[in-house]
Amino acid sequence: NDVHGGIRPRPVGGSGRAAGGAAAFASFVKKERAAADRFLLLDAGDWWQGTPEGSLSKGRAVAEVFDALRYDATVPGNHEYDDGEASLAELVRGMKTPVVASNIAVEATGAPAPYVRPFLIKEVGGVKVGVFGLITTHMKRLAFPKNISGIAFQPEVESARKAVAALKAQGAEVVIMLSHVGQEHPDRPGSLGDQTVAREVPGIDLVVGGHAHIPLEPGLRVGGTLIVNTGCYLERAGKAVLDFDDQTRRVVASTGALHPLWLDELGEEPRMKALVEKWRLEVGAALDVVIA
Repeated sequence: NDVHGGIRPRPVGGSGRAAGGAAAFASFVKKERAAADRFLLLDAGDWWQGTPEGSLSKGRAVAEVFDALRYDATVPGNHEYDDGEASLAELVRGMKTPVVASNIAVEATGAPAPYVRPFLIKEVGGVKVGVFGLITTHMKRLAFPKNISGIAFQPEVESARKAVAALKAQGAEVVIMLSHVGQEHPDRPGSLGDQTVAREVPGIDLVVGGHAHIPLEPGLRVGGTLIVNTGCYLERAGKAVLDFDDQTRRVVASTGALHPLWLDELGEEPRMKALVEKWRLEVGAALDVVIA
């Protein structure tokens, strides 16, 4: 979650060690995917705003990274609207990665926004997994009015309740929420976040959280729901494990863990490193200009 364009590695802390970036993450994903017979790769929004590679490409660089990694689903974050709705719609249409959001609607009609799916169901190793997305309803204070004109961001709890009911009706045995709603936190009293949604809406097994940039290890538990968050900037990978009982057809346990993406431990997957370098050079052409 909250990659914010961080597809290149960078020094972390005072250690001098480099971490993060798409190529180190690709090495991690390749290893994890090979070890698991049931695997999903998910993202919780704010894909691109924050680095030259992300911002100057208007998200295309990060979209290509997601597609190359074969993401199963993502949700738009508030910053996906920084270049306006039309730009986001164009970006999504060009992505292979499914983009889900259950509470983004056309203001005039209440119909779902045409560029996102409200949810999806994917069969993973014989298990039907339902995935839906939510974005924060605080968009009016997070985006310029012209960028979200004509869009309704519907209430989180009500939208989640409808999505879970629809997924269950279509046979989903596991339900995952991709959330760019954020977390309740002492610094933000009275805010609605992932904990409230999980408490108010039964039937959600896992919340992949974003927006708040608060890493959670081993995750928060609200009833039977596990909430996870990697923090931000692709410095860590998050791994959630759901134990599914094939007899009762339900999740019986879940755990979460964070994994720092140290380059000296993981290396950089060559094809992803080449993709990132392509974007570094393309952006460099615009930035490497002597002005004085």
